[in-house]
Amino acid sequence: MSETTLKNTYLARERATQSLITPHTYYAQLAHRINHSPQFEHGRVKDKMPNVPSPQSFWQVCWAYMGGRSPLSPDNQLPYSSIEPTRFEQRQQAMRVTWLGHSTLMIETDGVRILTDPVFDYASPLIAKAWFERNIPNTAVRDSLPIPDVIVISHDHYDHLEASTIRYYSDKSVTFYVPLGVGKHLIRWGVRPDNVVEFDWWESVHYANVELICTPANHNSGRTYLDKNSTLWASWVVKGQQETGFVA
Repeated sequence: MSETTLKNTYLARERATQSLITPHTYYAQLAHRINHSPQFEHGRVKDKMPNVPSPQSFWQVCWAYMGGRSPLSPDNQLPYSSIEPTRFEQRQQAMRVTWLGHSTLMIETDGVRILTDPVFDYASPLIAKAWFERNIPNTAVRDSLPIPDVIVISHDHYDHLEASTIRYYSDKSVTFYVPLGVGKHLIRWGVRPDNVVEFDWWESVHYANVELICTPANHNSGRTYLDKNSTLWASWVVKGQQETGFVA
């Protein structure tokens, strides 16, 4: 099945059951879902996961953020190899995962391309950019990659959800799968509401022959201190016809 046929078949099926919605309707539906989600209480995600001790003290983290050297930073630049655009000339049936840096993966299976947590510009606000500086250059140029069928987001921290990259894909034929509450960022950055699907834990969806399952994770969320844990975070299961991947 060709790329165009695959995408048109999926979109036609989706649009047959879901009409275009306005941002106002989207936000109203989102508020209803958050109010009825077992993960939320008073608009915030419940803190019910086991506490995992940090390898750094609070003051070590503060010192690293203010320009000091983090003890977790490598002494030298890590080895890497650039990703050639020819790698993606043909769609893959067997599962293949290409690491593009940090949590950005191109997952290919059953002819479907899934891009996770796409971050390429590191164009966050100044302080966040300083926190999340790369150790190595980008292994691939965003414009040289094929447009994915699906973009999956794990949570809304700056090093996993990048405004400039979401804007780049906002006018492309891409479906965004995100944890509950994260879609508001995407809509603000130009993504149409009907191209965003939000998931609570253990909810799932099929895209062509691939099932994606939103699963629990032990983390937190928020773009600022004021919106801390106001959106859900998640890991994802990508289940093809023959192989299964887990992104956490």
